[in-house]
Order: sequence, then structure tokens, then C-alpha cells
Amino acid sequence: MENWGCITFYDKVLLTPETNSTNELIQRNARSVAHEVAHMWFGNLVTPKWWDDIWLNEGFARFAEHHILAELRPEYRTWDKYDMQVFAMAIMVDSRPTTHAVQLEVPSADKLMDIFDTISYAKGSVCCRMLASFTADKFYECLKQYMDKFKWSNASSMDLLSVCDEVVGKRFSMLPSEFLTPWLKQPGFPRLEISMEQADDGQYIYKFTQVPVLKGVADAQDFVWPILVNSVS
Repeated sequence: MENWGCITFYDKVLLTPETNSTNELIQRNARSVAHEVAHMWFGNLVTPKWWDDIWLNEGFARFAEHHILAELRPEYRTWDKYDMQVFAMAIMVDSRPTTHAVQLEVPSADKLMDIFDTISYAKGSVCCRMLASFTADKFYECLKQYMDKFKWSNASSMDLLSVCDEVVGKRFSMLPSEFLTPWLKQPGFPRLEISMEQADDGQYIYKFTQVPVLKGVADAQDFVWPILVNSVS
């Protein structure tokens, strides 16, 4: 538990015997330690203004636990496991009619336990990873300035993204806030369909179409997500 200045663990998490423990158990316990340490920054040094931004705590801590182990224990192949576990779980839950946006309105504190779920943790961490990819080599500078600006205080999603906008500016004709906000405020995700047509001059034109995967939500067809597409020839 990430108490400020006093993280608590079960002793078996900190003192995992390597001789009779599986690799999966050792790695899971290591992620737990990294997760709680990450909360010293994401949650304690800077605390969300309200529970609707709980992904700033849990999403970032879930992202950070994998990032930390990827640096300290590359042999764990942490990001490969992330794709198979965290990312896969996020898209499975986010395709259900019962899903919700990462940034979800929480009218009162007695409803807050409803949002400590897969979307806040798993999809929230995916949004962190997308932001890291979008801001590229300026990601650490974004986080540093965000922490410096809001340390010992409270911040919102827009506070973080505003800092990113200032540090990064426009990339791919959009600001970081313009890229990430639809992913935070809209439930679900799109399937990207690609078709090829030949123009009259013989040139081939590739057409990209977003199809919402989310079923059972009336306005899902109106959702639009910014997507970065890389091509290799």
C-alpha cells in the first residue's frame, strides 16, 4: 500500500525465495513493488484533483511498473507480457457494453470504488504508453515539468496535457492534448479497416476507416479517435 513515506507490503512480496518460487511469481512481486514505489510520484507527490482522474494514479503506476522492470530486468521481457496481459485485458473489457471512459464522472465519494477497475488500471496505462509514444524523447521532460509544477498539490488530466502541449508543441499536426483526450473521454476503441483503390492515373489510394468495436452503445458510431499509422515499404 502506497502510504506517503511508508509503503507497506506483505513480507512474502519483499522476501520472495528464488529457490522454490516460479519465475512468474518473482516477476509479479517485482511489479507490485515497482507499482507502489511509482505511487510516491503518481498519487502522493502529485494527487488528482478528483476521483474522475484516478487513471493519473493507477494508470501511470501500472505503466511505470512495467517501464521500471524493463530497465532493471530486461530479461523479464516485461513489455511482451504487458501486451499479452494488460493490453489484452484492456481491449477485452473495453469492447463490452458495460465499459466506461477512462475519465469518468464521479458525482460523489461514495461511488469512487466503482472506478477502481480494469479500465482505470489497464486502459489507463495504455493511454500512458500512447502518450509516451506520442511525446517521444520529450516524455520525461513532460513528466518532470508536470511534477515540478504540481508537486505537493493537486492536478487534473488537463493539467498534465497542458504541460505536454507546452513542452512538445504540435506533432503530426496535433497537440498531445488533442491526441489523447478522445481516448480518455470516449469508451471503447476502433477497429481500423484499410482498403486500396486505384485512381484513374494508376496511383493506388489507401483508405482508412474507423469502425467502433464497442457494441450496444447508441452513439458509439459518432466517436472518432486520433490514430497514428506507420508504414513500411
